[in-house]
Amino acid sequence: MPAKPTRTMSFTKEGIAALKPELRRYCVYDRKVRGLAVDVTPKASRSFYLIRRVGTRSQRIRLGSCAVLSIDAARKQAEKINSDISHGGNPQASKRALNAEATFGEAYATWLELWVKPRLRTSKEVERVYKKHLEPLARRRLSEITTTELSDLHTRIGKDSGPYQANRTIGQISSIYGYARRQSNGYQGRNPADADGVPRFKEHKRTRPLTKPELARFFAALEAEPSADARDCILIAAVTGARRGNCRGMRWADIDLDVGVWTIPPVLSKNKDPMPLILAPPLVTLLRRRREQANGFEYVFPSDKTATGYIGEECRYAFERTLERAGIAGVRFHDLRHTVGTMLATMQVPLLSIGRALGHRSVRSTERYTHPAIDAIRDTMGTAAALMLDGVPTKLLTGEPAQEVTP
Repeated sequence: MPAKPTRTMSFTKEGIAALKPELRRYCVYDRKVRGLAVDVTPKASRSFYLIRRVGTRSQRIRLGSCAVLSIDAARKQAEKINSDISHGGNPQASKRALNAEATFGEAYATWLELWVKPRLRTSKEVERVYKKHLEPLARRRLSEITTTELSDLHTRIGKDSGPYQANRTIGQISSIYGYARRQSNGYQGRNPADADGVPRFKEHKRTRPLTKPELARFFAALEAEPSADARDCILIAAVTGARRGNCRGMRWADIDLDVGVWTIPPVLSKNKDPMPLILAPPLVTLLRRRREQANGFEYVFPSDKTATGYIGEECRYAFERTLERAGIAGVRFHDLRHTVGTMLATMQVPLLSIGRALGHRSVRSTERYTHPAIDAIRDTMGTAAALMLDGVPTKLLTGEPAQEVTP
């Protein structure tokens, strides 16, 4: 009885989906990678296999379901096993090593618990990004995820959510791979999310400090804010440059009103170091008044409407109302912090001192404030222009037509 002809095709997603189940299972081989096949069962289950003769025996090595494993990832696995075979390796041992390799979801969970949470206060944002963009990768082995698909993901997120979110997401993937590679007996493959493989979008620093005229309008509008807690919280943020989360969760135990210092503890500080902030006399007066009405509460801005026990999103809503009343657009709450840094730079305070005032660990974080000190530059250029234009005819500046000169 003649042998049945071998079925072959160039694997595509549509082509594999079009394979119909028969009474008996059958295989269709890929025309690009030796031994790579799709096994189709009578119940329409489709799986990738590598089918190779090793020595005197034929071996079938299951790579994964076609519903989970991409064609590129299956080809990559098959090529690796083929390479092992050509060098005298044991394909079953290669398969066992692959099975022992962590999935992306497992690597993420380890990275989150052992690296992110002990070091960063942004773990909630990390988890949000994972659930929104990365959960579809959870069941994939680390070596199965390709640079091409991550590049496509990067482009898609950039289109839907903007370049900053896209870069942060790919950076998160890269960090997961980096952590996995640093573990003993951990992942030994390449990082498909490195910057060489997935070039990041160009970013521009989002620094939008308030100008002096805007500050005057802002404080006038803030005075009209009906929520006293939100008003005082915003005022403290605007004068100290503290982050919104720190201001909302401000505790009496961290404040020394006699010395005029508010020390944000390491557990609440972004860089995990104690962060002392000087409280200007008007803020000390404000806090003394609030202290008299504290009634034993732990927080400066207590609330029984939130799970944290302190003021919640009302602070953000009040900030937005204040901007609207002041007629100011394009400013975020965090720009209050940038405004303090810029004002200090305008006063020619040394960068090191600005960094300490704002709790920066690196001077590079503070350097942004040397560029947008527009008011100082305007004053300097105004002085220079006045000297240069001294004695210049008025008509040259007013644009009046010049009189003809008779020779």
